[in-house]
Amino acid sequence: MASTLLSTSYIYDVSEISSMDVKSKEFKELIIRLVMNANKQNIAINGKDTGIYDVLETVTGQTFPPVAGRTGQRAGYRMCFFDFGALPNTAVKTLAHGLTLNTALMVTNLWGMAADPLTNTYLKLPYASPVLANNIELNITGANIVVTTGSDRTAFTKTYIFIEYLKD
Repeated sequence: MASTLLSTSYIYDVSEISSMDVKSKEFKELIIRLVMNANKQNIAINGKDTGIYDVLETVTGQTFPPVAGRTGQRAGYRMCFFDFGALPNTAVKTLAHGLTLNTALMVTNLWGMAADPLTNTYLKLPYASPVLANNIELNITGANIVVTTGSDRTAFTKTYIFIEYLKD
């Protein structure tokens, strides 16, 4: 895919435009260049991964190749769970995600962040540690987001989980 960076050097002299004959070749060329630049902007904007992280399903701007029997790129979606709460103490904690996971809905990314606000310590989820008991597993089942801790992580009281997925 070509770069979606936009040129910032499109300059049009208003005095030249206002003096153009609307039936002239130059005016028609100007209109074509304006439309082409607007199209480039649309392609660039639509091709960017959106910075919207919401509890509602959001189109991410990500695109994925088609699957067998389908044509065209597939859109990526994101949902965020900002209320997962505290991590558990050497246990499993689940939260219903409300999605219907099946062959028509494929998870492409699952991650999270947990924060201990007293020490300003943050852990990316899943968390891998050289100390096996400190690992934190993050996975998703047909009904739930599942977090499993190998040690007491209850000090991490703010946990955000993010799910990205495709719908066929």
